[in-house]
Amino acid sequence: MIGFFQSIPAFLVTHFAGRTEWKYRHNRLVIFREFTAKIRSTSTVLGVLSVLFMLSLTFMGIGTSVYMIADQHVEQRVFDILILHQSELYDFASYENALHSNFPIRSCHSYGIYTDEKDDFLTVRNRVITDTGSGDIFLYKEYKYDTYMRQSDYQKLREMLGYQSVSLDPSLCYVHCMPALEKDFRALIRERDDLNRAGYSFAADGIFCEPFNQMETYGNGWDYCVIVPDKAVGRMKVLYSLLAVITDAPLDSSDPKRLMQLCDGLVPLERNVAVSTGVDDIDLGATSLLQDADYLSGRWGDQDNLVIYYSMAICLFYLALIFEIIGSAILATQILSDREKTCRQDHILSRLGMNEKLITQLNNRRFMLIFLLPLLPAFMISGSFVYIIALKMRSAVFHLNAMDNRLWIMRALGISYIFFILLYGIYYIAVQEASIRRS
Repeated sequence: MIGFFQSIPAFLVTHFAGRTEWKYRHNRLVIFREFTAKIRSTSTVLGVLSVLFMLSLTFMGIGTSVYMIADQHVEQRVFDILILHQSELYDFASYENALHSNFPIRSCHSYGIYTDEKDDFLTVRNRVITDTGSGDIFLYKEYKYDTYMRQSDYQKLREMLGYQSVSLDPSLCYVHCMPALEKDFRALIRERDDLNRAGYSFAADGIFCEPFNQMETYGNGWDYCVIVPDKAVGRMKVLYSLLAVITDAPLDSSDPKRLMQLCDGLVPLERNVAVSTGVDDIDLGATSLLQDADYLSGRWGDQDNLVIYYSMAICLFYLALIFEIIGSAILATQILSDREKTCRQDHILSRLGMNEKLITQLNNRRFMLIFLLPLLPAFMISGSFVYIIALKMRSAVFHLNAMDNRLWIMRALGISYIFFILLYGIYYIAVQEASIRRS
């Protein structure tokens, strides 16, 4: 960047010094000479300032991206409490009684997640993950095949979540999935005339994509769930059953512990811990269901992971703020240190007949140009860095709603640039005011 600023005076002289009509119009000669002289004498300082601003913009852009991802994680966790029971439909009456007696419960519903030996949608999901470069596909034993839910359970859950009511044909199947899978699932249904579940074909426009607790394992499927007529599950195996609960008020950190104390055999679900289930290449896979117990999760359960996201975003914003303040303070000091020289020049211009208003306008233009110059390479380089890093982050969270296209990167850049310019503008105004008082 230092080389960039060292070459600017020569570039300006080459392209503008010989243009007499441009140079002598609107008092440009004064600004032109002072501006090129300032750059030539402070090219090293300007290069350092540009690096500081580039780092500030980069950290702010990445921090904004991380914050947006964390917010999307929060949005996907739609149930306050989820209790999971393995391998069978379970009567959650004892849990419901404990919940209603000790917590402000708005609504709850128990239901089953089913599976069979078909994997058409799973194959498409895995292909999308591979194509987006989201890493290796981790194989859970519970998700070797497609997962299913009864239509009646699906409609009840939509009602609990306040979603728009949908009319489901009892002779057709539907799909609820993450937005990134919608296009490919529609193509699968359109291209496969023979696609069916338990003899029930699929609705041509029957794909829904609202947040539905599908982002992690052991929710309503993993990234997707097929919604089948109630009679169809009679031919399927129960993968696990769930009790979904929505409370009137958010749970605090002590509520889950209190619930586990009230209910024997209830343990927290730790999705980040898994063990292999394969023996001699038989039944290959892994599972996070390690105990003979019921598992508690929900919106509160991923707070530790979200704390990591928000802590990272705060640290990045803090670093961005420090670099911007340091750079802006150095630039302001440089400008104000030349104020005596500027005052002499202003006095000479005044003696030559230039009025005070025009002199002030020339100084404001010069300040603006000096403030803008270090930002040119900083904006270009930081924008490229943030775009590349955000694309890497997107590949890991491709299935989030906000990440289904690249516009979210532009939003992250726009937000970070707005915050940067607001603080930068404060320093610019402060330098202008200080310069006016000292003149």
